[in-house]
Amino acid sequence: MANGMKRGLLVLTALIGLASPASVFSPPKQEIKEIPKPVLEESVKDGNVKGFRLNEWHARSSKKTKEMLDYFSVSDLNTVVLDVSDEYGKFAVPVKNKFAAKFNLYDSSMNNFSRSIRTYAKNGCRLGVRFVVAKDELLSRVENGKYAVKHGNGNDSVFVDLNSEFVREYKVTNYAEAISLIVNEIEGAGRKPLEINPLLVFLDYLRNPDSRDVKKPFFPFLKEQSNDAAVISLLKELNAALPEKLKKKVKIISCVYGDNLNPRFRRKNSLGQNLNEMKKHSTIAGMIYPYCYNDCFEVWRDIYGHTHKEISKLLEVSNDAMVWIQGDMGGIKNRLKERGISHVKLIEEQMRACDDAGIGYVVWSHSGNIEPAACAALSIPKDFENRINMQEKGLARK
Repeated sequence: MANGMKRGLLVLTALIGLASPASVFSPPKQEIKEIPKPVLEESVKDGNVKGFRLNEWHARSSKKTKEMLDYFSVSDLNTVVLDVSDEYGKFAVPVKNKFAAKFNLYDSSMNNFSRSIRTYAKNGCRLGVRFVVAKDELLSRVENGKYAVKHGNGNDSVFVDLNSEFVREYKVTNYAEAISLIVNEIEGAGRKPLEINPLLVFLDYLRNPDSRDVKKPFFPFLKEQSNDAAVISLLKELNAALPEKLKKKVKIISCVYGDNLNPRFRRKNSLGQNLNEMKKHSTIAGMIYPYCYNDCFEVWRDIYGHTHKEISKLLEVSNDAMVWIQGDMGGIKNRLKERGISHVKLIEEQMRACDDAGIGYVVWSHSGNIEPAACAALSIPKDFENRINMQEKGLARK
């Protein structure tokens, strides 16, 4: 009798779970199909490849995040998708509209995590970069002709439409080589030159953010280093891989923390020291925002205290245009205001203003934190400086 009741409760619980919002957004299970072999095809120019959108897993977080999910939908854009995989040793570029590009760079062997860079151009004048860190099931299955990218608890997915019959292949051995090929792809194939669309590469977490375990870097060649040291290593690799003629065109923005993320490296180097070191290996190094754990007020105090002017100088843009935070964790915004720091804005507030000003943006997330987390001025129209000035004067919609 007791066992029967227990079974009944389990069935009831399962039914309730099926009716829950989380399950509504879960993709239906599909039979795993073999990933189609890419075929060389360069002649397609007019087609419209449906762009990927951050799936409904964002919508479970909050109403604001749902609005942001809709805001970030790029499914109506002409899109080129590019994929890199260590596991398959391929560098695949579906060739489509010459004014559009979207890139997905990942390595599915990184200690159960994978990193994606998604890039797209809108109306020929914008290039954005999206970072996603996902579980290692990145290419484990295909659903409805799309690769299912697993996130978080296993119910979350981002679907990437590869349109794989229009694919070119390259062999890559490391991240920097892949970036170099990306740049060459942007320059070639009749796309807009980088003089009009500078490519900004936004580097963020290179450590495992969930465990903060220094022995688990995203990129194997980084070995045991703090986050900032890992970024510096990657900058060196990237800088060495870029052809000389492209080095001035590729702008690199590095997210730095003053080695505060991992207790083993706390206080080892100041934020300013790390910024100066990064500056040696990249066209521009600076900080868009620091990701804030609830218990990391110390990090915020350091970052928004004596080093803030240096950061702003390195970025060469206004504070208001570049310093954004994700959510008001622990009332951090008011606490910063109490310290006289008033130029911090929530990403939710700034995103619309950013779009009104014609500025591209960055979104990134990692497993365990599915909020959109950052914006940046990427791939800027010719009148970018005027638009920034408008934003500084408060003319952009807030």
